[in-house]
Amino acid sequence: MTARLMSVTNVIVKSTDIEYIILCLYVDDILIVGSNNEMVKRTKDMLNSKIDMKDMGLANVILSIKIKRSSEGLILTQSHYVDKILGKFSKNDFAITLIDTSQNLFKNRGESVNQVEYARVIGSIIYLMNCTRLDILGNYGLHYSRDPVVLEGFSDASWISNIQDTKGTSGYVFTLGGEAVSWKSSRQTIITRSAMESEFVALDKYGEEAM
Repeated sequence: MTARLMSVTNVIVKSTDIEYIILCLYVDDILIVGSNNEMVKRTKDMLNSKIDMKDMGLANVILSIKIKRSSEGLILTQSHYVDKILGKFSKNDFAITLIDTSQNLFKNRGESVNQVEYARVIGSIIYLMNCTRLDILGNYGLHYSRDPVVLEGFSDASWISNIQDTKGTSGYVFTLGGEAVSWKSSRQTIITRSAMESEFVALDKYGEEAM
């Protein structure tokens, strides 16, 4: 039997030919995922012998992400976090609206009213958007099933959309178990001279994330 150990930015994976264990670390919290209960128990016993650790039982909520289990797989949702944001920043200030994707947004040149409060609201929404749903609809989540077990990736790019733009936009998404596990859309850092060149820049970022 061979064992393999891999560590990637606060995620530690140990696997053998027949079982695996995954440790997700965040400050003083550890999320343990294993192929069977016995391996999870052995890992807990080992950690408890080395550090002062409290077993919180079956994971329910971690980093404001709620974990729901079903016979078809796992569902990650942040509906309770949405409710928390609405309660914190006043429900009257929020409304569900659909964005017109053909409309170009421009930097506000006017005087800010409450920059600190605005930054707090936007920061909370961005955290929500980056963890589960890009469209930040609270009643929706990410549904992961057992299949497909292969990691799939998709990349796209948008070249200059109007005369005031000088840089294109890159985007990618990776899926596993039928749902997204990593995604990003951002303005490119260099000026490209064609739509094809913009696509190549997007593929470069896609390759970095794939690695």
